[in-house]
Amino acid sequence: MVKCYFLDFGDTDVLTVSSLRLLAPCFSTKPVQVLKVQLAGLQDFSTDPEVLSKLFDLVAGKNCFAEIEERGPVPVVTFYDTGTEEDINVNELCLSVVDARDLAPTIPGVGEKLEGCVQFVDSSGLIYFTSPGPGLDKLEQLMASADQQTSVTDTGVTTAELGKIYYSCFSQVMIASWRGKETERREERGFGKEGGSL
Repeated sequence: MVKCYFLDFGDTDVLTVSSLRLLAPCFSTKPVQVLKVQLAGLQDFSTDPEVLSKLFDLVAGKNCFAEIEERGPVPVVTFYDTGTEEDINVNELCLSVVDARDLAPTIPGVGEKLEGCVQFVDSSGLIYFTSPGPGLDKLEQLMASADQQTSVTDTGVTTAELGKIYYSCFSQVMIASWRGKETERREERGFGKEGGSL
């Protein structure tokens, strides 16, 4: 038995040696006829089993249209299934899998490290710590969208209502000394609820 990598498909399979056939040397000089791409907005979820399963269900074996979003060694694309009356944005459907789940930050096991940033220390000694991850990335996307909407509508809040979530965008420069290192932080954004910090 041998494990075979299919150049023009990207997957592998285990086959019997007797099922293999030797190709003529001229085939080794021909370029591989497949492009490696990533889905726009889903780069952080490229190995997520649920996203991959959804993607496979949506596009496997289908002819699709790929819109190039970014060029590079691995282009970033948006896939469209054009086999129906109305084109289907595959990326959006895959993102719906992510949007439907809890994106709360997780704490690793004892002894493991967690990279992040200390945002605030309150008077009781509680430390507010943010760690990079899908949830924070999604929050930043939502904040960017809220910023764009605010710049268009320019409607402020006159009275805060109980049970609603508000955000405030402000700039500040904070110089802090932490273990002998000087750091500078700019452009902070915050969320708050009525009764909390607005």
